[in-house]
Amino acid sequence: MTLLNHPLLTEREQVAPRNNAGRPSVLVFGQFKPDRDIDLMAQLSESMGSGVDFRVSGRGWPDIAGWDMDRRFVPELEIDPLIRSASAVLIPYRRFFQSGVAIRCLEQGTPVVGPAESSLAEVLLDDRLLGKDEDVSSWVCAIRAAIDTNREDWAKVRRRYLEGTDAQWTEWVDGFKKR
Repeated sequence: MTLLNHPLLTEREQVAPRNNAGRPSVLVFGQFKPDRDIDLMAQLSESMGSGVDFRVSGRGWPDIAGWDMDRRFVPELEIDPLIRSASAVLIPYRRFFQSGVAIRCLEQGTPVVGPAESSLAEVLLDDRLLGKDEDVSSWVCAIRAAIDTNREDWAKVRRRYLEGTDAQWTEWVDGFKKR
C-alpha cells in the first residue's frame, strides 16, 4: 500500500487574505462525530476568555460552553468563504487519519490547529500549530500561534506541502508507468 498526500487545488497563485478585522475567531467546521473532543473545546473557550470568538458550523453538535453554534448543513459554495472568515480553524479530534478540512484551510489561507499525534504533523510541518493530547495549555498556545500567523508564513506552509505532494505523486505515477 502506498500513502500519498492529498493534493491541493493549485490554480490559486496567491493565498487569499483572511478576514482578521475585529476580534480573532476560531472555527470548528463539520458534522459532529463522537471523536470530537468537546471537553477540550469547552476548556479552550474558558482558558482563552472573551478575547476570541469561538464558533461551530455543522450538523449534530451539542451545546458547548463558550461556543456559538450554527447547526445547519453548510452548502459547498459557503465552505471556502466560511473558512476564510476565521482567524484559525480548530480540528478537535481525539483521533483521526486525515482531514479534508485541513487541506481546504491550506487552499484558503487559513491556519489550522489540530492534534500533534495525527497526520497534521506531516501536513503542517510546524509544531507550533499542534496541540498535545489533553494538555490544554499546548492547544491554547497553538491557537494563539495560528491567530498570529501572517499570510506570508502560511503561504510558505502551503508551498512546502504542495511541493512535497507534487513530488510524491510524480514519483508514484512514474513508478506506475514502469510496471
